[in-house]
Amino acid sequence: LKLVMSTAKEQNAKQACCTQHFCRTVNFYLYINPFQVYCKNCIEMAHNLTQEQCEEKEAPSPKRSLFAKTLNEYYKEKILPVEVCINFDLYCSLPLLDCEFSCNPTILFLGQHSVGKTSMIRFLLNTDYPGMRIAPEPSNDIFNIIIYGNDARIIPSNIMINSTNFPFPGLTQFSNQCLKKCVVVSCPVPLLKHVTIIDTPGILENSLQPQGPTEFEQMIRYFSGKVDRILLMFDALRFDLSESMNRLLYILQPFEDKILLILNKGDTCDPIALSHVRSALIWSMSRKLHSVDMPKVYVGSFWDKPLRSVVHQQLFQADLSRLFEELRCLPRTTNIRRLKDVLKRANQVLLFATLTNKMHRMRYFAGCIPKMKRRTLAKIVSNEVYPKLINVLHLQSHDLPTMDLMYSLMLRDIWIFKKVSKRDFQQLRDFLHNDMTHLLEILRAEVPEKIPCGRLQDPLLNRDWEDCEWSVVNEEAEKQGWRSEFHLLGPKKGLLHAVQLIDTLQKCGLPMMVLDQIWRLVDQDNDNMINEDQFCLVKYLINRTLRGRPVPSELPNCMLPPQSQDNSCACNKAEIEMEDSVSNDEPYPTEQCSTPHKQLCFFQSHEKNEE
Repeated sequence: LKLVMSTAKEQNAKQACCTQHFCRTVNFYLYINPFQVYCKNCIEMAHNLTQEQCEEKEAPSPKRSLFAKTLNEYYKEKILPVEVCINFDLYCSLPLLDCEFSCNPTILFLGQHSVGKTSMIRFLLNTDYPGMRIAPEPSNDIFNIIIYGNDARIIPSNIMINSTNFPFPGLTQFSNQCLKKCVVVSCPVPLLKHVTIIDTPGILENSLQPQGPTEFEQMIRYFSGKVDRILLMFDALRFDLSESMNRLLYILQPFEDKILLILNKGDTCDPIALSHVRSALIWSMSRKLHSVDMPKVYVGSFWDKPLRSVVHQQLFQADLSRLFEELRCLPRTTNIRRLKDVLKRANQVLLFATLTNKMHRMRYFAGCIPKMKRRTLAKIVSNEVYPKLINVLHLQSHDLPTMDLMYSLMLRDIWIFKKVSKRDFQQLRDFLHNDMTHLLEILRAEVPEKIPCGRLQDPLLNRDWEDCEWSVVNEEAEKQGWRSEFHLLGPKKGLLHAVQLIDTLQKCGLPMMVLDQIWRLVDQDNDNMINEDQFCLVKYLINRTLRGRPVPSELPNCMLPPQSQDNSCACNKAEIEMEDSVSNDEPYPTEQCSTPHKQLCFFQSHEKNEE
């Protein structure tokens, strides 16, 4: 016992807690409970070892959201045991690691050479990263995984794949020659604390061969399955879909929901040529992609130099704002992507586990099967097992592993097809049917923040400041003459009733439902009367809606009229109500709409009364 304790002490055993102490040796574990060891020396040594271990503080683990942590626990408890049992990594990818549930969102840049991928990355980072090269000719043949680091340096990927915090452990399936073309670049940029960027080599004419998958193609497919957004870039000056680009689009078909189309260098074309190129790109992508909706194309000049032509400046600014808003919200869509990936993986594991159990029920699958009979067994699986699974589970033929793969696995070792226990099957089905509800509840309750730094943070100069100040409404009222229009309508004690404004408001052409929503925003006391300032605010909101802006759900306080005018308005309204109570002849209804439904129909009902 003393020898084991000294060995564990020399190896700096890390795993210890208050009541259970584990001393790790090379080939076995020794469990020690101090309350059951009656040797005084052993208790003292165990106590000293525990105290030394607790003093050693490990590096803090990366921050994870509650949803990511819960999803990781469900995966390790209910999906991973079945994966290990059926050797799922032989059919599909390696098991998911903890870092894949807590890593930052990732953006992948793809496109032909010299379309501006690296320039756009430099525009996002606002600095150069180590190893960056920008040239009109093909200048880069390396995959650059750009992450945050205190120092700017380049790390070979075959070193990083052994790290537990590296979010791409599947790179181990590629050869060493291929890994030499993939490096990890650390850069001290605050934006990289929230997002990871992958810069890829330009697609050359013969880089993707249709005859068979190359390692370059397999690496693109692997990264496409792991990232959150794929920015597929095109050049407005030399738009051309070569055979390699068609092959790339075929590879990206399973990941169409991640693709964002970028038409770069739009300021080098005249307006007519740019319109033709954009239409051609939309038409070509509609044929290649399987999505029913028309693909979105973001046009612009994505670098930090001035525009060569300012004709399309408003279009470029609008597309840039929409694109950055899409990237800014990546932390909110990452959890959805992780849930979809785990759900897809769980369905595949359930399908392959069902396949292996079906094979174990066959009478041929018993005893030692010689290699000569394994070809016959593969034919039986193809002719009997596969059709039954397709009919019972309503599958497609491509959902099952290919027979070439099954035959190669049978030749290697027939007993890799292990039978899954009923308990593991039940846990997997329980995750798919019951635990998904719990995960969706956590997903709805958890709303991550947008990316708060760099050029992806919320804009300031191009923000609509008109929604923030009453002075803007006042200036617009002076220009348009809305105050004179208010007095021409004959206000009583400085107030107008909604009945007096129906004809004026209907002339703008907006639907009655929209006008009613604007009225409820301004008339916050629901007495159906407004003063001069409120009339100007109504006219301003109508003009704002006619320009294509949505009606806000509520008005900010700084946009409302001054408080002093609201107080005088309340006094005038009280005087009008007293006069109307004395008068037998009411000029207009004074009833208040107590319910939202009544107020929603206010304009329609009083329009009928006026007729």
